[in-house]
Amino acid sequence: MAARILAVLLFATLAHCGGPSGSAYDDSPPPPPEIPNTKAYPAPSNLTCSTGSALTYTSFGSSFLLKYCRSCHSSSVVGADRRGATVGANFDSAVDAQVWRSTILGRISGGKKMPPAGDIDAPDLKAAKDWLGCGAPSAPE
Repeated sequence: MAARILAVLLFATLAHCGGPSGSAYDDSPPPPPEIPNTKAYPAPSNLTCSTGSALTYTSFGSSFLLKYCRSCHSSSVVGADRRGATVGANFDSAVDAQVWRSTILGRISGGKKMPPAGDIDAPDLKAAKDWLGCGAPSAPE
């Protein structure tokens, strides 16, 4: 009987060796990655969209964000290299652009001047306002 109790206690102890869920010892599989919606999120009412715009993250947004924003606003940029960019305000993906589009548009339109290092070329600025105003679509609809 004592051996049986000892075996049950040993089993219970070993079963919980992994630690509480979410700890560094958690061996459960990670949740599946979130698959981004390929259609634009509905644009806030303060954004305007030009009829017939064909700009997407692939055709315009990715290169725009790389050229003007990601030197500070990227998950791969940390510490002082972010030059004051809010931690978590990263523009690494189409989903990031959709989430932050209203803020990006406000900043490039004269709110808090962005990028701080220089002006955005006029054609790029016009295209960015159109792309962001249309919801920053990631792919053609």
